[in-house]
Amino acid sequence: MNSDVNDLDDLGAGAEGQPAADAGETTAASDDLSKAVEEREQLRDRLLRTTAEFDNFRKRVDRDRREMADRAAEGLLLDLLPVVTTSSEPWRWKPPARAPTHTAAVSS
Repeated sequence: MNSDVNDLDDLGAGAEGQPAADAGETTAASDDLSKAVEEREQLRDRLLRTTAEFDNFRKRVDRDRREMADRAAEGLLLDLLPVVTTSSEPWRWKPPARAPTHTAAVSS
């Protein structure tokens, strides 16, 4: 029976100690929540930075691709320019102008 009294005492202490335990649990839960919120913010920041970095990479690749195509077209045109110039010369050829022939009228 004596042990039953000790059990009741333990129950009573637990009932009185519960608000103190709830306060500790609340603080622990609050700490866990703040850690989770902080981690979420860090992950969100990493996501935004990674997204921005990928967007910049995509734009840089597009710009480099356009520049490479422009340089290739420019090189091709510069290579073809002598051929076009040479082949178009016959179309522009005009016979040399003849000097007017002045024949002196022979008077007799």
